[in-house]
Amino acid sequence: MCGIAGYFQFHRRPAADARIVARMVEAIAHRGPDGRGLALRGAVALGHARLAIQDPTDAGAQPMADAERGVWLVCNGEIYNAPTLRRELEALGHRFVSRSDNEVILRGYVQWGRDCLKRLTGMFAFALWDERSQRLWLARDRMGMKPLFFYHDGDRLVFGSEIKALLAHPLVPRALDLTSLGHFLGLNYVIAPRTLFQNIRQLLPGHDMTVEADGRMVSHAYWDVSFAHRPRLTAAAWRARWDETLALVMAEHLVADTPVGLFLSGGLDSSAVAWWMAQVRPGGSPSYHFRPMQAGFDESAHAGVAARALGLQLQCAQLDRPLTTLLPLLARHAEEPTADASMVGVYLLAERAKRDVGVVLCGDGADELLAGYPTYVAERLAPLYALVPGWLRRHLAGWSAGARPPAAGKLPWREKLARFVYAASMEPARAHAHWRIICNRDLRLALMAPVAAAWSGCPGVGDAHVDCLAGCDDLHPLNRSLYLDQRLYLANDILAKLDRMTMAHGLEARTPFLDHRVVELAAATPPALKLNWAMQGKTILRQTMRGRLPKQILTRAKEGFNMPVGHWLREDLREMTRDLLAPSRVRAMGVLDPQAVAGLLDGHMRGDTDAGYPIWSLLFFALWHRQWLEP
Repeated sequence: MCGIAGYFQFHRRPAADARIVARMVEAIAHRGPDGRGLALRGAVALGHARLAIQDPTDAGAQPMADAERGVWLVCNGEIYNAPTLRRELEALGHRFVSRSDNEVILRGYVQWGRDCLKRLTGMFAFALWDERSQRLWLARDRMGMKPLFFYHDGDRLVFGSEIKALLAHPLVPRALDLTSLGHFLGLNYVIAPRTLFQNIRQLLPGHDMTVEADGRMVSHAYWDVSFAHRPRLTAAAWRARWDETLALVMAEHLVADTPVGLFLSGGLDSSAVAWWMAQVRPGGSPSYHFRPMQAGFDESAHAGVAARALGLQLQCAQLDRPLTTLLPLLARHAEEPTADASMVGVYLLAERAKRDVGVVLCGDGADELLAGYPTYVAERLAPLYALVPGWLRRHLAGWSAGARPPAAGKLPWREKLARFVYAASMEPARAHAHWRIICNRDLRLALMAPVAAAWSGCPGVGDAHVDCLAGCDDLHPLNRSLYLDQRLYLANDILAKLDRMTMAHGLEARTPFLDHRVVELAAATPPALKLNWAMQGKTILRQTMRGRLPKQILTRAKEGFNMPVGHWLREDLREMTRDLLAPSRVRAMGVLDPQAVAGLLDGHMRGDTDAGYPIWSLLFFALWHRQWLEP
């Protein structure tokens, strides 16, 4: 696990400058505190910040090269099937010089060319320079676990693991993308391939891209989630297949030359990962849990149940410093930004875990594979809601849309009802988007009034969901919604947050549920084994873990890793929020309406209404704007 950066000068422009690529690597030094590496190959510069997980010796350093064949590689990631590929390549006559898993990419390219990509199992983003063809090849893993950003103009391509690396190049401009701002205020994240920077894009998950010496770029999808293959198996046979696949994948994810720990929420997903860890590494792996210390948000009792049942060493992280000093740091690391408030917990978890381990396993991804969110239940209920008499639906719509005072605990039922009623009559893709909405279109129009003429014609949140759904090869409503969440919410929010907050501390986070073998198995699994007749999600996982985990864990309803945002904004962050969203500051940004922002803020601070999540988005945008666009 590492950070990569570099650039490619087109049309035989001046040779690459070591000072520029060194600055780019230094901007992401937190991703790889164990070493730096640079390679200048004519018009190409490759840089690497190393986090030594496998083969920490000098032999595993990057850039890696097969100088005889003129191939150079920088990679951020882990290749879990590297031992198998290594044996195959050695049998074909290849000689390895390290124990690094990344070397199989280099040797695999020499043997199979770009076809080696489909043989890789893991999380990765890499850049490979082929001197003979004068071609740069970029690739990203199937699910988007590892990031890869790029800037392209007529003279150069600049790339890196984080946008900070690109902005360290003196010729990469900084400008706000209005379409992305609309997506961000709507969802708390930006939808790839866009970023909040107008001219910076990201390579999509499951895609690779070739860049020629004359500047031509060709990108294509080498993999996508497919629901088309559905074998007819008994329930017992499905459980056996899940058991076999998870046992294999979990064991591979535990291979490392550094201690491995676990993020343990006390929910089904992370507890399942913990159970398999205990089978492979008995004796009690260290586990880490974030405790918000706020009524209605504390799940430490559930984490304790799982830890005691599995003999784990549980360490609890807490908010141990002022949020006013922590949030600017998080905004810098998030950088796109992603305003998912749970990044606070993930950042502090990673900071605590890094004292003991170099790698952590996480339960992320199971909800998007196996229908773990309430939104899937809402989708089931929407057709039934259409049968409710019109007068009653109008009454519910009016009542739920009214001002909602702050409530203790996580997302209150009235807020859930308001979102459901608002979107229930929409087409499925748009309804699915709006059940997750932070600022609906009316609120976004009010907030973005100064640029409404330019923004109103941009693709909206619903449009992006409809466009994404065109790539799904199934007509079953549940599978279509799962596809949307895997390609949008998971890739652009959950995984972006996990990567940035863990790599901020040089900690590698692995997500076994997102191994493509598990993803493909989940896609093939019948919908009824994901969301059952009683509207309980992750049915097949619960069945697989029956008798292995405490009943209390198996039967828990989904709670989500939420933070007490509304409370924080009214208490700990009150002055900071008032300052950053003051009318003069908002007006100076030029894209938000000071009056609309002030109205939202005043109502929340007085306790008349709960606007915590919209204000959190605005606060993070203000922090982002100050960090990256203001002199």
